[in-house]
Amino acid sequence: MKHCLLLIFFVISVSLYSQRYEKSNDMCGTYMLYPLPVKRQTPAPEGYKPLFLNHIGRHGSRFPVSDADLNTVETILMMQKQADNLSDSGDDLLLKIKDFYLKCDGKWGQLSSVGAEQQQGIGERLVSQYGSNLFVNIRSWVDPQKRCADSYVHFLNGIRQVMPVQLIINRTDMERENDLLNFFLTDKLYQNFKKEGIWISNYEKYKKDILSQIHFIDRYFKSSESVSEKVANELSMALYNIWAIAPDIPVFEDSRPLLDDKDQMLLWKIQNVRQYLEKGPSPIADMVQVYAARPLLKNFIETSDQNLLKTSYGAFLRFSHAEAIIPFAALLRIPQASVSTTITEDISLVWHDYVVSPMAANIIWVFYKNSNGHILVKMLLNEQEVAFPLPAWSFPYYEWEKVRSYYIRNYNLDNKLKR
Repeated sequence: MKHCLLLIFFVISVSLYSQRYEKSNDMCGTYMLYPLPVKRQTPAPEGYKPLFLNHIGRHGSRFPVSDADLNTVETILMMQKQADNLSDSGDDLLLKIKDFYLKCDGKWGQLSSVGAEQQQGIGERLVSQYGSNLFVNIRSWVDPQKRCADSYVHFLNGIRQVMPVQLIINRTDMERENDLLNFFLTDKLYQNFKKEGIWISNYEKYKKDILSQIHFIDRYFKSSESVSEKVANELSMALYNIWAIAPDIPVFEDSRPLLDDKDQMLLWKIQNVRQYLEKGPSPIADMVQVYAARPLLKNFIETSDQNLLKTSYGAFLRFSHAEAIIPFAALLRIPQASVSTTITEDISLVWHDYVVSPMAANIIWVFYKNSNGHILVKMLLNEQEVAFPLPAWSFPYYEWEKVRSYYIRNYNLDNKLKR
């Protein structure tokens, strides 16, 4: 009876989440709701059984981290209202923005109910897919921000929903500045690149060109000619951020600004280009933003080696941010996450931020072993099987020793790794 009730609850939850997902879309970029996996997992080769998994995940859907965008929009609209330049649509938008603020106030940056649901669902599916034995012993590292810690708790709740035994958990709460989960805060080369890199001028030029094609905000003013280009651009970007994050809260039609399909695409392109140049596989500065993720790769290999020496296995879990997922996916050379181009206009043709790091994004290595002790590994990006950058033993299964050697050799990890 209990299992029947759990199944009914799961089906209802998936249905409700699917309805919310339809109100999000790809053009929300890294704010996009976590996509429920649609492809079936490839059965393991005969004689191989799941052994353990190595994971890093982004926090789930959250509230805006601050009121900055809402304040920007409200300030601009109020100034235009005082100048008697707001249209009826502008008055309606001002009311929506105030309502949006009330729904977020006091919750800035926190995990939303949608984010909690995402993480619990991932935990449930992983246990159902790979078996409870992989999750009896859990070693975890958690970013100190509350949305990451809460994501971890709900992930564990998902595991507990389908686990028949008590979990053994060894949890480490990390300092904010650490080079495992938050290497983007500790790597000095990356910090200099982020503040002063050539990517900034490329991005600003691209943003200016795209924003010149956007005129949707004209509907909010009686005379758009009295609004400066700078103010119009600030309003466009802030409205996009509010529109994109609304399904994560969730705040839909009642408070969400309106964007037509063309403007959604154009504004997403701006964000996508920034994510690519600042965090992704852009080659313009020797990829310092990607190589900053080497400590995380080193930890993945070391912990995998350590687990293979044991007779009892477990799961390694890490909870961080998009700033970790995007460069790590590029460093691993996942095909969907690592295409390089120096042509800014081509970025949105070859790389999509919502594929790499939607809310609750994750990268997982799942290890398998046969009776002869032969070890295989497969890689998941957001619970979808993806390729390692070398020939497969039988896709999506790769020989661990070859995967290990490939990364050590290509990223000069030999002197830093011990079995």
